[in-house]
Amino acid sequence: MDDHANEFDAIKDALKGMMFGSVNIIVQDGVVIQIDRTEKRRLRRKTGRQIPGQKTEPPPIP
Repeated sequence: MDDHANEFDAIKDALKGMMFGSVNIIVQDGVVIQIDRTEKRRLRRKTGRQIPGQKTEPPPIP
């Protein structure tokens, strides 16, 4: 386990502070060669403004 302490630390760092998103770990020949972090951030929109293409009420039930 000590052999992989650096890799585990790097993975933990990639996860730190993340609320929504993903961490992709690339392994080649049993060795971690790359760690990608993709974080999603939702932006709140101002009330009263409609996002283009967004319906304000649900469609009627047939």
